[in-house]
Amino acid sequence: MKPLQILFFLALLIIPAVATECNATITFNTPGQYISIMGSGKVANSSCIYDKIADTTIVSGNATDPLINYPINSNVSYFNIENGTVYLNESNYTRRVYINITGGTNATISNAAVMGWNFTGSKPADNLSYRPYIFANKSLSIHNSTLSHLGMEHWPGTTSDQYGLNMQFYPGDIINTTFTDVYRIWLYGSLISSEQVIDNVFSEIPYIKLQNNNFSNFSGNRLDNSTINILRSNNQTLHGTFLIGHTPQSLT
Repeated sequence: MKPLQILFFLALLIIPAVATECNATITFNTPGQYISIMGSGKVANSSCIYDKIADTTIVSGNATDPLINYPINSNVSYFNIENGTVYLNESNYTRRVYINITGGTNATISNAAVMGWNFTGSKPADNLSYRPYIFANKSLSIHNSTLSHLGMEHWPGTTSDQYGLNMQFYPGDIINTTFTDVYRIWLYGSLISSEQVIDNVFSEIPYIKLQNNNFSNFSGNRLDNSTINILRSNNQTLHGTFLIGHTPQSLT
């Protein structure tokens, strides 16, 4: 073996491998009654939640299409929902069901579906007082996916609502995705990022708020029986980009 070949072989031995398997710590926090995903530099995905939580009252279904019965709090470096359907069971009087992406998380929903689900009725979640939701204050990118039947009009006994999809400060790209019957969407940017929102369908969304975004590309989106409101965003590229739908309520 020549000297350069030897050096190249040795370099391969000392370069750390990039973790692609599920190596995060996934547990059920009994006092808090939620699924905890933890680990700096670690990876988690929706299928390994099913694999690692050996309790069908918490997660049932199967690894590809799990039914989640409790909240998920993700504080892991990489959290991915891919190649399957995640069913989020309707909440009840004592427990809200949601996905909370926070801490060091960089998350993706890719080639997948996330759906609010009524397990008892074997149908999509339709009770606006109890539907699950997704909240992210770290980067979440959504590609080639479907999000549906999410968001609460109000939690019983309160006037507090929950956006079906709420992405705060670090919204990622949203590309070729269909949103159906999601009660409110809020994309709140940092004005220094450059998100892309391309070729999506927003159907039956009563309120979409785009605020403080600096979109590098916002085009090809379809707005069907939905309403959009734009606040303090880089909106120059937003005019005329919807194929069907309402004129934005405001461009301020």
